[in-house]
Amino acid sequence: TTGPGLISLAPNPFAGRLSLRYRAASAEKVSIELIDVSGRVVKKANVSATAGDNTFYLQGSELPSGIYFVRIKAGSVVITEKLRKE
Repeated sequence: TTGPGLISLAPNPFAGRLSLRYRAASAEKVSIELIDVSGRVVKKANVSATAGDNTFYLQGSELPSGIYFVRIKAGSVVITEKLRKE
């Protein structure tokens, strides 16, 4: 498989719920992590993706404001995107 491809990460900046849309080449296990600027994983989810488009929601209202990174891992593919929490 070619692994996942990020479609959208919205809203950015976010205050509460973050919507992460990604496309998987096939059914696969995907790890999604929210990481703060010090490199600490503050949220983590392991999901089962289906082939095609998938949507994952992350609740971040309790997190302090600042810069975060979302890391998506599926097999050997790793995608990292920067975002800001208001």
